[in-house]
Amino acid sequence: MHSKRINLLRDFARLTVSLSICLFMVLCDLPSITNAADGTPVRVTGGEEAINPKDVLYEEPDGLKEAKDEGTYYVSVLGGGKEQTFANLAEGYSIIVPIDMKVTDMSNSEVVSVLEDEHRRLEIYVQRNESTAGYVAYGYKCLNDKENHNWTHNIKTKIGGRTAYVREWSRDKLKGIPKDRNYYAAIDIIVGGTVYDFFFSSDEPFWKSGYYHDIVSSLKVFEPKYNGVTIKGKSTGVHTYWNKETRELYESYLSAETGLDWGIYNPSANYGYGYYDLLEKEKAIDHEFKYLLAYTSIKPEYDSAKSVDVVRNNYKYGRYTELTIQTPLNMTGKNMMYEILDGNYDTFLKSMAKDIADFGHPVFVRLFNEMNGDWCNYSAYHTSRDTMIFKEVYQYIWNIFADEGAGANTIWIWNPNGGSFPNYTWNDQRCYYPGDKYVDIVGITAYNTGNYYKDEKWTEFKAKYDPLYKEIVSQYSQPLFITEFSCAEKGGDKVAWINSMFNDIRAYSKIKVAIWWDGCDMSNTEPGVVSRDYRIDSSAGVTEAFRNYFAR
Repeated sequence: MHSKRINLLRDFARLTVSLSICLFMVLCDLPSITNAADGTPVRVTGGEEAINPKDVLYEEPDGLKEAKDEGTYYVSVLGGGKEQTFANLAEGYSIIVPIDMKVTDMSNSEVVSVLEDEHRRLEIYVQRNESTAGYVAYGYKCLNDKENHNWTHNIKTKIGGRTAYVREWSRDKLKGIPKDRNYYAAIDIIVGGTVYDFFFSSDEPFWKSGYYHDIVSSLKVFEPKYNGVTIKGKSTGVHTYWNKETRELYESYLSAETGLDWGIYNPSANYGYGYYDLLEKEKAIDHEFKYLLAYTSIKPEYDSAKSVDVVRNNYKYGRYTELTIQTPLNMTGKNMMYEILDGNYDTFLKSMAKDIADFGHPVFVRLFNEMNGDWCNYSAYHTSRDTMIFKEVYQYIWNIFADEGAGANTIWIWNPNGGSFPNYTWNDQRCYYPGDKYVDIVGITAYNTGNYYKDEKWTEFKAKYDPLYKEIVSQYSQPLFITEFSCAEKGGDKVAWINSMFNDIRAYSKIKVAIWWDGCDMSNTEPGVVSRDYRIDSSAGVTEAFRNYFAR
């Protein structure tokens, strides 16, 4: 009898919520959002939005001038005490949220505002100077992946008289995330040529946790009052849990007082074909590289020979390894990031960590590099557009290494790509930062690819790295690695590029190691033709440029 009463009350609550939403839609001229009976999303498409001058009215929220300044935002409780105004003063917008929805992260106020209540997380992004039609379409292509995502709503409508795109979807709960927020809603509101992107996640369906229509319909925009802030990632320096050799390596080569050292990626050494090619190249330039870049990927079955043997072999030759761990290319089925958080790769990860712990000597682990590039399966572009998934997986693997004893000799490199693809605020590299505890070195990566392909252009080292270095140094205080970089042959003078690079890199004092990618890319259009020749001996002049530098 008691359970029946509870069920009746629950059904009544659901009906009340549904009727409230329908009434809201009628009052706001919103069409009903319905689930497609066959699971196919309801698609409403449209071209580029024309800018309506009436859309760009600046409406300062009540109490803006009187509210206490909290840096670049403020919160002001409204009359009655059940709601509050939140305003991002750097981006120039305000919304009204329930009193129990608290501001939890404004460390990158020019990128994202984060508010949370017991069940929901709200991330707010502002995208300017981009095609609004492109933005609302491209960022959600992951939802076509029905293996991993259940897309339930997709409409174009009006909210507060403004064009809005509303999407809802979900994914399976993940065991590795306590109170996993696996229900999503994204509402993109167009104001002039700007997109105000409200990204909600919830640990239960929105009809239970609280709908979002009242929040997004309260949007007001105004002239920004301050510049945005970025709270720097902090270097934790030498860890007490590192073993003696790892501490000494960090202090000797990676501290603020040390200079630049060099590494190389050599395919033969990486794939276990031996060191003859590497040793011959080192002999030609009269230099021995201290750091070798290697790659491995997470697989269903663990094989030490394909994962950690390269680390052992490199050390026998007196080299330290930058071990890059990635997911396999061309994955099918459930996304591996989800699988990792479900514990399905624990055996692999624990075995790898145990092997590294048993090895005992320093290893630089670069986990899931270039995560802000849509070519990576671990990018948020493929995981519900949710950068929290990347951070959860990164921390999950870090903890496994710590539990298995590998923390004593592992130096962690966090390495975003030099540019974000897509170049949207929700995909900004800062959104992927897992936290100071988990990052010993920040990696940077940018290539001069040459111009073999028509959409590429020759770019000098200084033009690539000046803005990238300044950006990263302003955001993070850890030592820096150029974890991989190189210059192609086609499109310019590779020898001159290298000579300029050796001169210009001296200005970047926080870069402690630079690793040259000594390989080549094959053409996608001409079978058997090298499209980008990055090799250190691609010509006699290139070899001589390296030899002359190391002879100084």
